Formats: sequence, C-alpha cells, structure tokens
Amino acid sequence: MKPIWFQKDGASYHTAGIPSRYKKGQKVKILNWPAQSPDLSPIENLWKIVKDRIAKRRHRIKSIDEMSQAIINELSTVEEDLLERLAKSFVNRLDLCIAAKGGSIKY
Repeated sequence: MKPIWFQKDGASYHTAGIPSRYKKGQKVKILNWPAQSPDLSPIENLWKIVKDRIAKRRHRIKSIDEMSQAIINELSTVEEDLLERLAKSFVNRLDLCIAAKGGSIKY
C-alpha cells in the first residue's frame, strides 16, 4: 500500500488535536510546506475557480449551510481535465520555484 502524504503549512486547523491524532493513527506522512506559498499548491487554483463560480451567482449566500452546499455543488461540476491539468502542473511549479530561489512564481 502506498503511503498517504499530507501537505500542511502550520495552519491551526492542520495542527489541531483531532486532525493530528487522526493523521498519526492513519500513518499519514507529512510534507511540511512553507507558509504563505499558495503559488506552489494547485489546490489554491481550484479554490479560486470555485470561489469565482460561486461569486457569479445572483443570490447572496446567507448561512454556513448555504455556503457548504454551494461549495459541494461547484466542486461536483469541476471538469476532470481541469483537475488533471492542475495536478500535472505541480512539478513545473516546483521547478519554477527552485529557479526563482524560493521567490514567487506566476501561478
């Protein structure tokens, strides 16, 4: 069985007791990540796309439940090829970051 890797940047919701115990119990390997490095993480691009799609809606979201449902609805419509392109962009992101000596990159 391949190990499960989890990328974390030290945010409190990654390091809180319950998530930490769960990851330890599941033997999840941790990939510590530099703080404030969204250009390295393809998931940030996906969240931006979902956020933009939700923002285009005509009605205002008035509750956490409505927001949760909007996120679920939008994530369920994300095209598989978009997810594949984002995943495949990761190696290129790392190469660009190395070339920029850790500086920001265009993503």
